[in-house]
Amino acid sequence: MRTGCQWKELPKEYPPKSTVHDALQRWREHGLFLNLWKELLIEYDDLQGLDWEWLSGDTSMVKSPLGGKKTGPNPTDRRKLGTKRGIICEGQGIPVGVCLEAANPHDMKLLPEILDSIIIERPVNLDTIVNLCLDKGFDYEECEEMVIENCMKPHIRARGEEIKEKEEGKKPRRWVVERDFSWLNRYRRLLIRLENNPSKII
Repeated sequence: MRTGCQWKELPKEYPPKSTVHDALQRWREHGLFLNLWKELLIEYDDLQGLDWEWLSGDTSMVKSPLGGKKTGPNPTDRRKLGTKRGIICEGQGIPVGVCLEAANPHDMKLLPEILDSIIIERPVNLDTIVNLCLDKGFDYEECEEMVIENCMKPHIRARGEEIKEKEEGKKPRRWVVERDFSWLNRYRRLLIRLENNPSKII
């Protein structure tokens, strides 16, 4: 995960590459990693408490040189093949949902998938309002209506507003989701998508 090395380059103390790969795919098909993520979120919520009051969502694009499903021309990378990742996290930056799409659709088109990707039930007995912070890529009336329909209060930065706040030294609440993308990009296997099948990524 860290180096993004090929299967044939696995350390010699590991079993044969085909054995390791088959085991990994078997775990994925049985939902091991998704269930593990869910259980860790529940455990974290019990011990620390997930901050459902302020959620943040955003998208980021990565290279997908081998193509496959959910890839498309990246408008920011000379139309080379790419994938767009969507993340929604709680107030401290713990990811509670993730989704994938081709690089070319606009951010606003990915919002339904981002909202639907939350993998654990949100508490229904909250005394406080659930706020969702999004950047200017979601500054559309349809996005605002969609957030409200999901029982959240939208906080969507208007175009130009965020630049003004940065000049004034204000840090937006969305910085936690941007930090999440930065953490993910430290893993070469996630920074460059080499899998043709998107189900092997999430």
